[in-house]
Amino acid sequence: PPGYLGGLGLGYSDLKKINPKIIYISLSPFGQDGPKSSYAATDLTIMAASGLLHLSGAPNAPPLRISEPQADFHASAEAAGAALIALQERHRSGIGQQVDVSAQQAVNLATLTQMGGTALGDEETVRSAGGLQIGGVQIKLVWEAKDGHVSVTFFFGAMVGPYTRRLMEWIYEEGGCDSSTRDKDWEGYVPLLVSGEETQEEFSRVLELVSKFVKNKTKEELFDEAKKRNLLLVPVATIPDCLQNEQLQARDYWQTLELSAKAVQLPGPFIKLSEKPIKKPHRAPKLGTHTDKLRKE
Repeated sequence: PPGYLGGLGLGYSDLKKINPKIIYISLSPFGQDGPKSSYAATDLTIMAASGLLHLSGAPNAPPLRISEPQADFHASAEAAGAALIALQERHRSGIGQQVDVSAQQAVNLATLTQMGGTALGDEETVRSAGGLQIGGVQIKLVWEAKDGHVSVTFFFGAMVGPYTRRLMEWIYEEGGCDSSTRDKDWEGYVPLLVSGEETQEEFSRVLELVSKFVKNKTKEELFDEAKKRNLLLVPVATIPDCLQNEQLQARDYWQTLELSAKAVQLPGPFIKLSEKPIKKPHRAPKLGTHTDKLRKE
């Protein structure tokens, strides 16, 4: 906690007397000072205090934390970047300094404009699980298929609009929409929504058409056609899907391990290195496995 090393005579103020050039990284949940500086914290409390939890989860449900702890990752990245800045200053002036990183502030920065937009007149951001909100428009990204879910980038603009147009052409070919819906200006659709020329009700009608179309097809059917038509569509993979993934199988990613006479599959090395290959997974040692070895040492 903040102040602990100072109590041992190892704080920044102590060490800079010995070496004025020292760069001292202090990384804590809430920073070295302030009313919360001495608070204990977990990833959940930091994510909540940063504001990010407000954006995560379904709109009609409690906030939902990302399964893998994230706060320390963001704070560590900030610490690394700040340390490099401090090193550059030391090269210039020869003076060291303390880097004080608050995980709460680091995660707040990761929300980008989502938390600060209201101060600039933007509408308040709300949770929109499976999609995102742009102004008052809800953009859906995760769609229900016949046998699971797929991610479809049904969006607009010069870069993404052509993908949406090709999707609507497919839907039209199978009788899922009329020609006027197919031929909407998908590249210039956002200004139409913002100006009100295209109503939210009409946009909702289009989303319902897409939803109905996707729901009547399997993930494999959708993905196969997406590759042929160059669409931004990919299945949301389950664990069984990952085990059967052709790409992962081709790279021998899954490794078989014998555990108590039972074969189990585990993830293997995440990258292939020609000179120093990463070790394959192995079982945890049994109780007493290394006892004799340690005794001899």
